[in-house]
Amino acid sequence: MKDVFTCDVCGLHYVNVKDAEECTKWCSSHNTCNLDIATRSIEARENRKKY
Repeated sequence: MKDVFTCDVCGLHYVNVKDAEECTKWCSSHNTCNLDIATRSIEARENRKKY
């Protein structure tokens, strides 16, 4: 199984550690999610597959 990396703030999951770190940094600094980063999450990818 591949490693999964999680944003420490919002809990989104990523296959790339750099994306998870970038998400954590953004969420911590702005107290919001960044749509450009969030679209790279596993949850967003799985949601796109449904449609």
